Amino acid sequence: MPRSIQFTQDVGNQPGFVKAVSTAPNLAELLDLVPAPYRPRMQDLVNKVYRAAIKSNHTRSYLATLEKHELDGDFPPEIGARIASPALQISKEYSAAAECRSLQSGMDSATLRHKKAMLTDAINIKRSEMTYLQTLFAEDSYKEDARVILTEVTATLVQDAGLTLQNQDGSSAEANWPTWIKEDYVRMKQHYTLFPSRAVALAFTQVSQEMSRKMRSLSLKKKTDDDVEMMDDTSRDDTVAKLVRREVEQLMKENKLQNVGNGGKGKRTNSSSKPKPNGNLPFKVGKKGQRSNSPGGKGKGKKQNKK
Repeated sequence: MPRSIQFTQDVGNQPGFVKAVSTAPNLAELLDLVPAPYRPRMQDLVNKVYRAAIKSNHTRSYLATLEKHELDGDFPPEIGARIASPALQISKEYSAAAECRSLQSGMDSATLRHKKAMLTDAINIKRSEMTYLQTLFAEDSYKEDARVILTEVTATLVQDAGLTLQNQDGSSAEANWPTWIKEDYVRMKQHYTLFPSRAVALAFTQVSQEMSRKMRSLSLKKKTDDDVEMMDDTSRDDTVAKLVRREVEQLMKENKLQNVGNGGKGKRTNSSSKPKPNGNLPFKVGKKGQRSNSPGGKGKGKKQNKK
């Protein structure tokens, strides 16, 4: 049975209801605990404070980044990369003149001042944004918003049922309301601030988990960078040499070269591309100083006298 139904049926189990709200793991289960007549309005409030709390923490993180840039004397990409001195076309002759260099230096100084001013304005904007977002999920703010929801929704329920909120003497007419109105009203009246409060806690939990994931990612990246730096140039050269040697050995094996280390006196196999003796000749080739007979002859050629 869903917790929302279970606790709605057992109105007297207030400690159990408080525990269920305080330990709701996400917004969906938190909203399931809100009595049905109040749920649409309370959902708007819960979502508002949840988003404001998360955005406030993101703004705080970005503000810290901007403040670090200001402290280090540099600029974030959104300022440094977008604001630069114009690239003017200047003749080669004038660019070497002292007057040109002086004027260009002045323009660069003006650009730097502009960047610093933009960074200061950005910091002020993010500080103001963070302060504003914090007011949206401040306890006093969401308590008042939740009280308004309780009052307005209850008034609508009672009036739609043809009843009154107060007796003629000004006292509450709650005793005259039907059970289905009274039970939800009592529960909301006692615990209406718990829902936005838990939403804020869930938002901070979400931000904490995001930060943990980022820290783990940065830690793994740093470890990888350190491992790469530990491999110095010598070890890298040795690795390359081993790879080259392995490739050469494989190439030698494929070409059936042996005893390469013995002064290059390797035994070479006959290549299939080498022409065979007398392969395409119409006569036999004799030794030096001899000539074979004409085609078809069987005798040996006469030895020529040396002159």
